Amino acid sequence: MIDPEGKDGGASRSNLKPMLLGAILGSGLTAGAFALASHRTLGSALRADRAPPNEKWSLGSVLGMAAETSQDFFTDPNFDFGETGEKWSDAMKPAASAVEAARGMIFGGKPDPPEVPQVIFVHDAVLDDFLGETLVMDAHAKGDINLLGSIVVNADSVPPTSFELVKQFRSAFYGSDAPTGNAVTLTEARLFNPFPIDYRRDSWKMHNLPVMQSIPPAEFLPSCIGSGDAWLEETLEAAADNSITLLQVATLTNLKTVFEKKPYLAKKVTKMVWMAGAIDVAGNLEERHWAGFPKMTKAMFDKWGCKTVGEPAPCQDPDSEYGRGFPEWNVWGDVPAVDYIFRTTDFPIYLAPLDLADQLPIPGEFMKTLDKAYTPKCNKMIYNALNVSYSTFAAPQPFYRLWDSSAVMYGLKPELFGEVETTELAVGTTWEYQGLLIRKSEAEMGMPPVEDFVDACVREGVHSPVAFREVNIVLGLAEPGNPQPIFDFAAKSACAAES
Repeated sequence: MIDPEGKDGGASRSNLKPMLLGAILGSGLTAGAFALASHRTLGSALRADRAPPNEKWSLGSVLGMAAETSQDFFTDPNFDFGETGEKWSDAMKPAASAVEAARGMIFGGKPDPPEVPQVIFVHDAVLDDFLGETLVMDAHAKGDINLLGSIVVNADSVPPTSFELVKQFRSAFYGSDAPTGNAVTLTEARLFNPFPIDYRRDSWKMHNLPVMQSIPPAEFLPSCIGSGDAWLEETLEAAADNSITLLQVATLTNLKTVFEKKPYLAKKVTKMVWMAGAIDVAGNLEERHWAGFPKMTKAMFDKWGCKTVGEPAPCQDPDSEYGRGFPEWNVWGDVPAVDYIFRTTDFPIYLAPLDLADQLPIPGEFMKTLDKAYTPKCNKMIYNALNVSYSTFAAPQPFYRLWDSSAVMYGLKPELFGEVETTELAVGTTWEYQGLLIRKSEAEMGMPPVEDFVDACVREGVHSPVAFREVNIVLGLAEPGNPQPIFDFAAKSACAAES
């Protein structure tokens, strides 16, 4: 018998843990040895004859304690070895799967399923982000993810319409049956290079559409918008290491703000899916806004030894309006933030660049798919809000793509996309190359050379001269040339039918 309190020297729950641990370690940590260890531990526990007679523990209870103890041992970095106070290394965490397998053999069941991804959605409340909001709310409702909340970046939109739109979509999706959590906040962080106002005012136009004005207010959300930076800091503080998935479809401004204050919080992130950059295609900065944007020039074309446009890929056309623009807005908007994240973090980054979004045009087949998606089971408010907004602002413009939502869909359904290219990237920080994402292999060819694209004035005595960082680039579709499966997934989510 086992004395739960350990009185009179009997075996207890508290002093049984070291016995269990010793048996497990001595058994070699295999599934069979684990069972033997549990048997031996049980024997020693049952031989404890001074426990109170009314405190008895069954075989299943002791074996359950063995499984729990071993699981704690492998997965808790602060596992206490008793009076020694030693801590177990993170290096043994992978062995937890073996313990779970043993647990299944002992109890005849399957290991507990892994927790669903804990997701934070960071966006700047432009049209495409509301398909993103619907995608993550739909995934949350289906139990595919746990949506912790959204952070709005004051970038490609104007407050208060930016976060009011998010609230309207929450109201339309949930009605009065809102889940706990799902915060909506606004970061106080400000971009290094602000978006043009003629882009940003689209949020005001969208907010004032009759279809949006017909949505009742979200009474379950606070009337005052919370601080996105404070909320992100608190959420990461409370999270386990390697537990948070960031769906980031804006600049990295808010991450730099929080991680500069508390660098250790970056360890809470298990991965980031980021819509940003132009790898083998032109960027999307328009000269009508400013002729001084970083761009390919004839002098660069010749210096790099380019003979033909696109061969190799860095050789953009210096005479094309769009070919001359290097950066994409989510990089250009805050280049110092990109450089900081590249230099100081090591969580996996999955990059969904313009190369991917260019294959997902909104005019044409996507709009046809969206038009056909409506059924009586759809959430009429959500569906109408998205369909009318896309029809009003995106469908008439041939260049419009599923920019931000492509990254969200990759984060939720990576099987719809092609294999990733894992490579080392750096971001240009000199004025001539600011915002250009450069493969290490390209820099080694001198296209451009490191000394040209790294701002030595900023880096001297502060950082290493260049920050190449491993990035996983999503460049294509699972079915090359066929975006229809992605359009179908997006349209089904836009329907937002109850499952």
